[in-house]
Amino acid sequence: MPARLLVLGCSATKRRDPGALPAIERYDGPMWRTLRAALSEIRPAERPRVAVLSAEHGFIPALKPIADYDRRMDRARAAELAADPLQVDRLGVLAFDASEIHVAGGAVYRSCVLQALGVLGRVSGEVTHPAPGLGIGRQRQALRAWLAQMEA
Repeated sequence: MPARLLVLGCSATKRRDPGALPAIERYDGPMWRTLRAALSEIRPAERPRVAVLSAEHGFIPALKPIADYDRRMDRARAAELAADPLQVDRLGVLAFDASEIHVAGGAVYRSCVLQALGVLGRVSGEVTHPAPGLGIGRQRQALRAWLAQMEA
């Protein structure tokens, strides 16, 4: 089965548990709740790889344990991450052999990911993302629809 990758922007809403939690458990905004609910309906072998674009950590796998933090993504931070060779390489490792990459999150996050993928230049998979200007409800629907393609 072809590898699929979801790159999801981090969330200001986080679980405040002390210590480190896997990023997929730490983030608790609406998109992350949608992701967790959808993944529970997909057989493990069919699930996509999930990566995070974190304002604090850059591009990381969703299973990477992270501590609670309070850093917002803004245009300056997004531009810094998208131009950082280490971050671009991290995204390249996460995207390795992906037949499809779906980018989800706010406009600044999507722009950062798309810019980093452009710098990377060696992604062979199709890149999809919600249309610009969609509200969070429509973005959640788009994420859910993309994930539904994998359900058993």
